[in-house]
Amino acid sequence: MEKTLVLIRPRVAENSTAVQNIEKILRKAGLSIVSSRMYQLNRADLEDFYPVDVGRSYWEEIVDLHLAGQSLVLVYEGDEAIDKGRMVLGDTKNPATGTIRHLYGTGVINPDTGFTDNGVHASDSPEAFSHEYAVIFTPTKREYPSSAT
Repeated sequence: MEKTLVLIRPRVAENSTAVQNIEKILRKAGLSIVSSRMYQLNRADLEDFYPVDVGRSYWEEIVDLHLAGQSLVLVYEGDEAIDKGRMVLGDTKNPATGTIRHLYGTGVINPDTGFTDNGVHASDSPEAFSHEYAVIFTPTKREYPSSAT
């Protein structure tokens, strides 16, 4: 079974109805929650979690979104969990109708940076999952525990 991490950003995580709907959509895609936690990311966590975005024109927007409150971080598992999770989340910029990003993203793109708050994040590869899991669930370790793979 493959695992994926879904991070629901603070603006959406504080809405219990939205969270319940997101969880329902992911269950309908054949995924099961195996772990979850509310987590307040700090700047160092964000630099570790989003290393490819550090220094980009929209970096401070990402930081501001996360520093606004706690995120809900969910680990799902299932066959092809990463692909299924990303499919139901939808595209980051132009999400299809009915996808999670369509339902809970703001749809507002900053014309100066190209950034949009799409409300959620999901792992895009097994390596990304391992890294992201380590940042959120094992802050003192930077590797995914082998017993959980």
